Amino acid sequence: MCLVNGYPLSRQRCCLQIVYSFIMQPSSLPPSYIRFIMRQAGKEPHVWTAVREQALRNWRLLGLGLHVPPTAQALLLGQPLTPCEFWHPGQSCLEHTLTNVPASYARALAVYVPVYLVPALLVHRQKLASQPQLLLPKLAQGIGRSALFLTAFIALAFGSVCAGFAVTGVSSGPLIAACTAAGGLAVLLEKKSRRMELALYCLSRAAESSCRCLVEWGWLPSALLPRRLDVMLFAAGCAAIMHCYSDGAGQHRDVFRSKYLNVLDFIFGNSGDT
Repeated sequence: MCLVNGYPLSRQRCCLQIVYSFIMQPSSLPPSYIRFIMRQAGKEPHVWTAVREQALRNWRLLGLGLHVPPTAQALLLGQPLTPCEFWHPGQSCLEHTLTNVPASYARALAVYVPVYLVPALLVHRQKLASQPQLLLPKLAQGIGRSALFLTAFIALAFGSVCAGFAVTGVSSGPLIAACTAAGGLAVLLEKKSRRMELALYCLSRAAESSCRCLVEWGWLPSALLPRRLDVMLFAAGCAAIMHCYSDGAGQHRDVFRSKYLNVLDFIFGNSGDT
């Protein structure tokens, strides 16, 4: 049932890849995507740089069962192996996660208000003017639920990483990757009709990021990775949408949800028959 209603497992895998890349391999994500996550997480860039550098240091010196030279051991003595002291100074991991929720929810509202309001003004402007008592509560509910999803995503993804640091007493890339998957559970807060689209949206970013990570690690030849993979994915998606919308004299229109079909009809000036 979970898989039918939006693939939460796929969403968790995508969440793992995206948040791991944000912390450990930011070069594998578009700069605009990095800025978006950084704004929602509410931390300055130097904090994430410090988290990444510490995790890389720990993994190089303590990971994979490698022998740590005596000089390196001496350097590590008295040095913290987790970023909690500078990530949330003066707060416990749980306290930090919970106290960030109100500000995170406010930032999420700023994201979703235009996402819901602009299409409503374009497509349902007549109904919005004549029957606002019917449409406005639905808009408010959708905005509130989606903002709660994004807030929970940030809290679960980064809160679970912090919990992993506290339990293991060390920060490393593999630990960060293992813990961030919890953020994918936030998709269960969204409507069933939106879970699939969220999973597919994250899948495209996660797939591109995974390929770029493999290239950076030397596991995949760079020649096999197109320079603008994001453009290719976007073009393929647009082709699929337009095929279903326009080919066959409109016989495939039933594959669209009504709200998306209304937007497409508005954009292309279609009466809705073909």
